[in-house]
Amino acid sequence: MPTTNPQQPQGHTVSRILSQPPLKHIYFFGNLLLTLTLRLSVWSFFFIPSFVRPSPHWTWRKALKVRILKDILASMSRVEMSPVLSWEPDKEGDRWAKLVPAAASKYVGPVEGSKYVKPEVVGGTWYPARPRSAGEVGEYVVMHLHGMFYTLNLNLLPPC
Repeated sequence: MPTTNPQQPQGHTVSRILSQPPLKHIYFFGNLLLTLTLRLSVWSFFFIPSFVRPSPHWTWRKALKVRILKDILASMSRVEMSPVLSWEPDKEGDRWAKLVPAAASKYVGPVEGSKYVKPEVVGGTWYPARPRSAGEVGEYVVMHLHGMFYTLNLNLLPPC
């Protein structure tokens, strides 16, 4: 019986193949073309009754837009396509902060000494505002990483 290394990442072979250029681009644009032609026509009819929409209160247009976006983001995630982001604040202004990794001695457990898990700089936005002093922060700070952060490495303000 073969043994596996618990620290070795276990990914799907198809995903690894699809994440390499030029297959990455062929798959993504092929899926985009399929979505904008065949799937769009099916979803257009599917979302006519309000009870099949993600929320019955959503309009047909909103349900369709969300479904298209979900499909495109899933394709981007599948081929590991992520945008290049700037480390400089944009709309976030002074609420933006860069978080640098702690010293290697601070990491314990499964990530301690792992050659697959490497801490990197990440950006974050203080909510509702950046504290004016360390005394305002308190003992604990919660860092919330939403789903888009994990799938596409996005840490952006919501559009609304």
